[in-house]
Amino acid sequence: KLSNIDVSEFIVANDIRSDSELIVVAKTRHSEGEKDLYKFIINKSSKSLSELLDMTWKMNDASKNVQRAKESRISILRAHLESECLPLCNGEWLVCAKQVLHQNGVNLYYFASALRQLLETGRQKRLNVLLIGPTNCGKSFLLNPLELIYKTFINPAPGKYAWVGLEECEVAYLNDFRWSLELIEWSDFLLLLEGQTVHLPRPKNMFATDLCIPRENTIPIFATSKGPIEFLGKYNSRDERENDMMSSRWNIFKFSVQIPSNESKDIPACARCFSNLVMSGSDVE
Repeated sequence: KLSNIDVSEFIVANDIRSDSELIVVAKTRHSEGEKDLYKFIINKSSKSLSELLDMTWKMNDASKNVQRAKESRISILRAHLESECLPLCNGEWLVCAKQVLHQNGVNLYYFASALRQLLETGRQKRLNVLLIGPTNCGKSFLLNPLELIYKTFINPAPGKYAWVGLEECEVAYLNDFRWSLELIEWSDFLLLLEGQTVHLPRPKNMFATDLCIPRENTIPIFATSKGPIEFLGKYNSRDERENDMMSSRWNIFKFSVQIPSNESKDIPACARCFSNLVMSGSDVE
């Protein structure tokens, strides 16, 4: 009979990161005549299985995570200045990023300064970065490299438990974001962007408490959208005062020049180029 420790060691040895992966492995072993892991999972609730996986990796990665937590977000970024470009990039990402900013009338140094300030300070009024404009303007292109550098919370999934996992990430990147009441209460979103403590729902069958993002968690919030994020109440009612409150939470950059499909290039996101872009105009370039 397998113990929690036995399964925990098995999880690490096989680099299993989710309960779905563990279940697939268990079913495969079961079909091959090894039924111990299958029986272990059958006798566990979804909550206890998720907790075992979570605690296993927390313990395994503890020393690495503690060391990482001691580093500032800017120092993590700066470390990539010494790295190499991706083979398919060779500096081209940075050239294209500067071109996108220029053709949309966005000052390179002001943009870089805004990204640095958000990374240094974290979520706060007028500091969260929002790029708005129609499709194919290069908005996502400019922010996609965040995922290569930081543990990134990507677009919340639909539903009221959309923000589970935010508390464990280093930055939030809301790409092509569209607010809805089902995703997050308007007032909670304002609090989150302002840097205040906010409580968000998460499934009670897996967690004992709601998700809490305290003021001490300064996770920077980056986003792209087709336009300003606007309030939409019952019967599609609008409220300009609410919209003004939302606008005051963002440092908004407007993009309008769409890249023709025949001029579009498939350039991979590059951590080194992005780091160079963000540090443009600073003491370290």
